[in-house]
Amino acid sequence: MGRKRRTWIAAVAGAMVLTGLWPRSGCASPAPQERRVSPRSSLLMSTVVPGWGQLANGHPVKAAACFAAGAGLVGRVFIETRRADEALRRAETAATNAEYLRHYGDYTEHFNRREDAIWWAIFFWLYVMVDAYVDAHLFGFDEEFKGEPSGEGLRPWIRANSTGLRLGFRFGV
Repeated sequence: MGRKRRTWIAAVAGAMVLTGLWPRSGCASPAPQERRVSPRSSLLMSTVVPGWGQLANGHPVKAAACFAAGAGLVGRVFIETRRADEALRRAETAATNAEYLRHYGDYTEHFNRREDAIWWAIFFWLYVMVDAYVDAHLFGFDEEFKGEPSGEGLRPWIRANSTGLRLGFRFGV
């Protein structure tokens, strides 16, 4: 593993320890219902590192998938940039017009792929940010419902007092 990669991983892990998202030396991580991250913090975390907001919201698999996809898209941008630069360098040193046209065609192909990858990365990054924000708002929403709502205004049916008509919809077991 390269030095830059190790530095990057250490920086992300350090940030996670400082924000309390990574358990410190043998401490158990808090239960998902105990942890609450504000939607704004979750959005900002996903802005810095794709998937960090999802991890803060208690979705580690989604966080890993978002991080991997984001890293793959950014890596694709760098790869296509390098290939476009190499094709342009070959085109500049071409001996014949046919060779120049072939290398310049390669350059435009890699340049267009790079532009596409940049747009996909931007859209994906925005999606991850919005997803983390929405997940923070819906934190704890998937808890099991216990009992029926009480009160006249909370009943899931309509009663017409004058005609005695009762219309109802019930879902569940």
